[in-house]
Amino acid sequence: ISAQGLISGFSALIWSKISGKKYVITSLSIYHFPESGLYRNFAKWVFGNADKILVQSHDSKKEFTNLKIPEEKILVFSHWENKKLFLPKSKIEAKRRLKFNGHFVVSFFGRLVKEKGIKELLDSVSSINPKITLAIYGNGPLINEVLSKEKKSKNVKYMGIVIPEDLPWHYSASNIVIMPSTAEEGFGKVAAGALLCGTPVIASNRGALPQVVTNKVGKLIEPTPQEIAKAINGLYSDRVKLRKLSNAARKYALKKFSEKNANAIISIL
Repeated sequence: ISAQGLISGFSALIWSKISGKKYVITSLSIYHFPESGLYRNFAKWVFGNADKILVQSHDSKKEFTNLKIPEEKILVFSHWENKKLFLPKSKIEAKRRLKFNGHFVVSFFGRLVKEKGIKELLDSVSSINPKITLAIYGNGPLINEVLSKEKKSKNVKYMGIVIPEDLPWHYSASNIVIMPSTAEEGFGKVAAGALLCGTPVIASNRGALPQVVTNKVGKLIEPTPQEIAKAINGLYSDRVKLRKLSNAARKYALKKFSEKNANAIISIL
């Protein structure tokens, strides 16, 4: 039985007891378990009884070893992405299709919540070269702040929500994808999809993102308005470096996020 997260892991534990089958939990988050109490004990019971715990980062692994779960039960692995869906599109055609003709586009994809670094990203706008278009995709509690910034800044454009099948066009139309998360990301599906489409990623140095993005295909930063603007402006100015990152992105992603990663789960089950 394969489960994702604590709650579904609890269900897997119960079904495991009933059926006699093994169960494996994939952790997609950093939980910040308290030092003591019911929640910590419950998590230790659910995760500790699993035959294997699959985690997305070394920080996540450390969190479970701090729960006194044997290290041999914990495996660091990476998810995979659909390489047939996330194919690079012609950047010229993608920009024309999305009415970005002639624009240098930096795009954010995700929930519009504090943890995703939206406030820091919006605060960076005043320091970003005005020739750069910041495209923001998603929905959430901070949407009004995004819409307010769009009214005040000519280079901010709110793009709404797109269906997964259209994402390759939006990734390909972007010169850079930005992930300024202030909380620890469990994986970073946006980064994987963007890289498969040949688009470099600027990401915060939080959670599993350092295992997803390297300096061969992007840049890791401290998620502050100053560092966000510095990284974006730097790649805007250095087109040779940007092109080098773009050229390496898909090849890197095909190796890093292939379906072969599923073998980590299959081999255990």
